[in-house]
Amino acid sequence: MSVEGHRQGPCLVQVAYRLGSCCIDKRSSAELSEAINSMFRWYQRSGVCYAYFADVESEVRLGPIVLRTRLAAARWFTRGWTLQELLAPREMVLYARDWTRIGTRYDFRYVLSEITAIEIKYLCGDEPLERASVAKRMSWASKRNTSRVEDTAYCLLGIFDVNIPLLYGEGKKAFRRLQEEIMKASPTDHSLLAWGTIVRMPRRQVEDGLQLKGLKPIPWDPDEASSTLHGLFAESPRDFQYSANISPWRATEGFYSTSMRGSKSLASVRYPTISGPGVMLELPVLKWTALSAHHWLQPQITQLRPLLFAILLCGPGNSPTSPIILPLHPWGYERLGRTSEIMLAREEDRNLADYIRMIQSLRIEPQVHQAPQQRDFLVRRWGSTRSYEVSMFNTDGRVCKSNSSCCYSISVVSGGCREHLCS
Repeated sequence: MSVEGHRQGPCLVQVAYRLGSCCIDKRSSAELSEAINSMFRWYQRSGVCYAYFADVESEVRLGPIVLRTRLAAARWFTRGWTLQELLAPREMVLYARDWTRIGTRYDFRYVLSEITAIEIKYLCGDEPLERASVAKRMSWASKRNTSRVEDTAYCLLGIFDVNIPLLYGEGKKAFRRLQEEIMKASPTDHSLLAWGTIVRMPRRQVEDGLQLKGLKPIPWDPDEASSTLHGLFAESPRDFQYSANISPWRATEGFYSTSMRGSKSLASVRYPTISGPGVMLELPVLKWTALSAHHWLQPQITQLRPLLFAILLCGPGNSPTSPIILPLHPWGYERLGRTSEIMLAREEDRNLADYIRMIQSLRIEPQVHQAPQQRDFLVRRWGSTRSYEVSMFNTDGRVCKSNSSCCYSISVVSGGCREHLCS
């Protein structure tokens, strides 16, 4: 039973509230964990689920048109926990603030579908939830909130049919653990990785020909320098708000059994695996050549770095002609990070088989900023020449002029141009 606003109603509301929440002893972490991991199944096995809308008056008072408007603004649709209450039960009955019966979920299926952006076939149980892509199910929760950060993940356990231990106090780590379990359960559904804003090109990509040749400096940006590259996983369901239409390709299973490069059959591609803070996975990489600007925190310089474009085996349709492309930025030794940007193959690039370079093993993990320490060396190239200079940091982590006695000097390259960094 789903009940809100119990203090505003009669005794019946009080009883309903106790039935809905007080049957779980929240003082027992074991019982709480078992209850939350089992809650979706409880709703599934129920004969009927009652949804009480404390902020919606009955149709008798409002009329059908105003009622639909009030339903759309109801707080019930903004709560994370009510998503499973909406989807799991075989039958649901909606009640207004005065406990007047509004109607059933089926009666209001078109209204509820418009409010929640959930297709009717999933809303009414005509299609099992596992037929919906991971990205689509995440998008259903993208505009919902929970009072505790961890519940952002815990309220979705039943939606994805996975189980994880409850660790209140871990914060956003809970949502990462949820995604790890989803990846283990559905390793071929790359829509889990297709979160973010769809862009034409990455924000950090450098297109200015003079800057690429080292003839024009790239200004150092403190905001870019302080920003951190993400790992493969999203930070919250909100990151999936634009991913509702992304689905995995039907042929993805074949990719993991046998992959092709030219006319040669490759060995089986390994499923993604969790490796510490990162993920190891194998993906096709396009042979596009592009450079991005990397802004160091210290020293305050800008460096050109190669961009990788990996193909996720998913897209707006089931056809591999419109894949999602994931821009990847190197930030450490054999380590890559990503921003909250994804790309969709352009019309002129739809024949991606001609662009695939190879299946690469990639390690993607959150960026760790490392400040230079005493006696660390920097090596920089002069413009487009083959001349290099080396410098060493002094005791306070700065590079000094050549006439200084405390360390070696360097002409630091910013975007390929000569710039002197002094103490």
